[in-house]
Amino acid sequence: MADDTRKGPSSGNPQKLPPPNMKPQITEYIKRPENANLLAGGTENTAGGKTPDIPSLGEIAKSIKIEEFKEVHQKPCVRESLLTGMGSGFAVGGIRAVLGASIPRASNWAVGTFCFMSFGAYQYCQYRRYVEKQGMARAVEVVELKRAAKQREKREEERKAKEEEARREEERIKTRRWYKFW
Repeated sequence: MADDTRKGPSSGNPQKLPPPNMKPQITEYIKRPENANLLAGGTENTAGGKTPDIPSLGEIAKSIKIEEFKEVHQKPCVRESLLTGMGSGFAVGGIRAVLGASIPRASNWAVGTFCFMSFGAYQYCQYRRYVEKQGMARAVEVVELKRAAKQREKREEERKAKEEEARREEERIKTRRWYKFW
């Protein structure tokens, strides 16, 4: 039978146990955290206690590069969404001005419509790109499945052809005469 593992290893150096009359202090064995809700490796909101490093406004401003603004029109969906926002903002602001709203009020409507429509058009374009990407992934998957099916079918045909050839050879050997006329 197996030995009791609580006694320590049966061979080698025996474990040193405290004398039986001495009570161990709990603080020797357990290191208590400062907060009972803290877990290792978390952040303030995940019970780890560490606050995430939030960059300051100055650090954010330093990370912005002028080159990014020069290339913003080259990003996907940005050009179309900005043009949509400009057109709709101009239309709504112009209609408000023609219908008798003051210039500042019509301008506010134009800017608001520009922001709203640009954001909406950008999100819609991103959604269309996502759907297209999913469709392309599905198309690639279907093509791979068809290719694999064709390869399986071809291997099956080759196997059947080999079996048929082997059967014909066996038939030929069976029907061959065991004697030979010379």
